[in-house]
Amino acid sequence: MQQNTVDERYGKPRDTCYLWPMIQVFDDEGKPTGRGYNDWGMGWFEPRKDCVMDQYHASKADTMREIGKAYVEEVIEGNFGAYCIANHPTYPYYVVEWIVVPWEVKKSEVLFIGREKNTVHKGDWLCRGVWMEKLDGAQNWHTTTVNLQECIVQLKTVLHANLELRYE
Repeated sequence: MQQNTVDERYGKPRDTCYLWPMIQVFDDEGKPTGRGYNDWGMGWFEPRKDCVMDQYHASKADTMREIGKAYVEEVIEGNFGAYCIANHPTYPYYVVEWIVVPWEVKKSEVLFIGREKNTVHKGDWLCRGVWMEKLDGAQNWHTTTVNLQECIVQLKTVLHANLELRYE
C-alpha cells in the first residue's frame, strides 16, 4: 500500500459535514476560504508485516502517555472532566471533579482507593478526583455520590479535561 503525504490525507476540508454552512471559515471580505473549523484528521496505529510487535506496542504506549501529558495543563483542581470507559454497559464515559493537580508516575505500582485496585506504569499521568454519578432517567445529569467516591483517572483516557457544568 502506497503512503499518501500528510497533506493529501488530512489537508482537505471536511465540507461534507451537515454543519458546514455554520463552521466554514471566511476571510476578512466575507469570502469562503475553503477551510472549516471542523477540519480534522484521524490517525491510527497499524502494524506493518515486518514490524517488531514489542516496538509497535511501545509506540502505542508512548503515544497514549503523551496524550495524557497534554491534558495536564487543562486539568484544574475543583473543575470537572470526562474520561472514557471501555466496555461499560451503561456509561460511555464518567464525569469527575478534579481534587488535586495531576502528577506523573515515577515507578510502576498498584494504587488502591478503598477496594479499587489501579495498576499504573512509570510515565503515566494521573489525577485524583471524585466520581460523579449519572442520574437515571435524566440525560446528561450527574451528581456527586453520597459517600464522595474518590477515583484515580489516567489522563490518557480523558475526553474533556475542563467541562463546564451548570448547577441546578
